[in-house]
Amino acid sequence: MKTILILDDDSSIVEIITGFLYDQFKNQVELYGTTDPEIALGITDSCFIDIAILDMKMPNIDGYSLLKLMNGQVKTAIFITGHPDWLTEIPHESIYQTLEKPVPPKKLGETVKRAMLVSEEIDGEIKRMLEEIITQLEITRAYCAG
Repeated sequence: MKTILILDDDSSIVEIITGFLYDQFKNQVELYGTTDPEIALGITDSCFIDIAILDMKMPNIDGYSLLKLMNGQVKTAIFITGHPDWLTEIPHESIYQTLEKPVPPKKLGETVKRAMLVSEEIDGEIKRMLEEIITQLEITRAYCAG
């Protein structure tokens, strides 16, 4: 199950996106929606987020700055904004995707599906790295015991 955090300062957008994602992905996702960046930070303090859908322009903080405060607790992010000039502020990295408001439902669904694939690739890479570390520890343990 993938965890998705939706943050926008407009509660109707949070409700619409949350409802759409619930309908689209029912048993595949656990959804957290809020209009408050502090609550979003609290959520990421208590659990790891596969996909964060973040508004770029909010009253006290922009979505990219908030993502940095989430300290690696988010695997991939989708930034949404009604201000397309803000999209140039985001580094062009493969783990970030951008959408301009109003977001067509079909495009949102496709973007979330792609983000789920990125999240799965990250999971696979983490698993591979952990297996490599375990192998190295076993080799070290055998060497020290022998």
